[in-house]
Amino acid sequence: MDDTRRRLVHCIFGHAGCYVFGVASRGRILIVDDEANARAALSEILHDEGYQTETAADGFKALRKLEEFQPDVILTDVKMPGLDGIAFMDKARAAAPTAVFIVMTAFGTISSAVAAVKKGADNYLTKLLEYESLSAVVERAMEKARLLQETRRLRDRLRDRNAFRHIVTDDPKM
Repeated sequence: MDDTRRRLVHCIFGHAGCYVFGVASRGRILIVDDEANARAALSEILHDEGYQTETAADGFKALRKLEEFQPDVILTDVKMPGLDGIAFMDKARAAAPTAVFIVMTAFGTISSAVAAVKKGADNYLTKLLEYESLSAVVERAMEKARLLQETRRLRDRLRDRNAFRHIVTDDPKM
């Protein structure tokens, strides 16, 4: 997609999702990385795959973007100045309870992967990312996010539907 069309992208949010030039978006992804080149490259790759992307340079900036952007998937670096990726995940859970987290790092070890998963990451990628791996992991994360969102909607509907059915009273007027 050329730069002119990118600037003209307009999304309309609703029950049917997000539409970019009449084509349904594959979902929303927030990319959090302190390396500007990595953020830009990931954003472009994922945007070209049909995802709506937003970027943040650190965990604090990402927290501010969560409410307005409402991502389905959050791709975050582990080592960042200020609020690192693991601490960001802890804080972001309250603001984005159905978001799926993918953690990336250039310093991948088995122990850091285990720690990230224990803290709530759904997947763990080491940089330099391979396109096929990134695409597959993001696709699976997006599907999980959709399932979490649907589960939440269904639970809310059930709660609303059954809100007054369990009231028991002896009052004949009721």
